[in-house]
Amino acid sequence: MKVLRTLLLSTAMLSLPAMAQEHVHGDPGAPGQTPSAERPAANLDVALRDERSALRALRASVRSRERERVDRSVGDYVSVQDELRAGLRAGGEDDGRARDASRVQKVCRESLATLRGLADAAPPALGELVDEAIAAAERTFGTAAELAGEEAASEPRTSRGGCGMGSSGHRGH
Repeated sequence: MKVLRTLLLSTAMLSLPAMAQEHVHGDPGAPGQTPSAERPAANLDVALRDERSALRALRASVRSRERERVDRSVGDYVSVQDELRAGLRAGGEDDGRARDASRVQKVCRESLATLRGLADAAPPALGELVDEAIAAAERTFGTAAELAGEEAASEPRTSRGGCGMGSSGHRGH
């Protein structure tokens, strides 16, 4: 009986983050689709929405000792995203959109730094959600760079660990 209960609990713990991701994020769409170059402002809005969903799924799965830090950074970033998305929907001149895109890039850099720091300390169960949030932030950054007419170079992409070497990211230094 205990084994069955433990097995059911383990299964539920593994599937809850995926269910939270589906609930918050919805259907992620077809993998491998790239944003259309014809509608960069709309693409940036979609990228911001997807990133927000990934961040919320991450926030929903974080344990209490990291929750305050993640809540603060995600909450701040999501409020900036809301403001930027409203500006993008309002339209305006190309200079205004380029300014908005530059602001998105600045905020994305800060978000990526926070997420990469969290990735270094994240337990394996949380690592996938951190990676998804990092990937979403990088897509947003790239779309914003395209809209601003700049090269996208936030920092080299690494998965779980700043140096790309194991979960600590510092093996071999």
